[in-house]
Amino acid sequence: MLGPSVLVIPILEEGHQASTVDAYLPRGWWYPHYESTEIIESLGEVVAVRVPDEFHSIPILYRENSIIIRQEPAANTVLRYIILVTIFFFRPYNVLLIFFQSSQSI
Repeated sequence: MLGPSVLVIPILEEGHQASTVDAYLPRGWWYPHYESTEIIESLGEVVAVRVPDEFHSIPILYRENSIIIRQEPAANTVLRYIILVTIFFFRPYNVLLIFFQSSQSI
């Protein structure tokens, strides 16, 4: 877990080729970073999580009722005074809101 809202699922097998990986998910609803249509419900159990096809990435999940603020960096490398300096120019912030409606009222 990265804080209370982001879960990164490591793939520990070298050369893992399966389309899913078994992982323990804490209780709640989870929204995959790479898939916009699949929502995973967990009761605090081991669940088969789909491995994203994009770039052979590891699964990243966001917990229900979370606000994720992201920013993708852009790098530009310049040569000054014979020292290589990397200057990062940042793009605007990106806010991802993850809310699910429950059938239960509070």
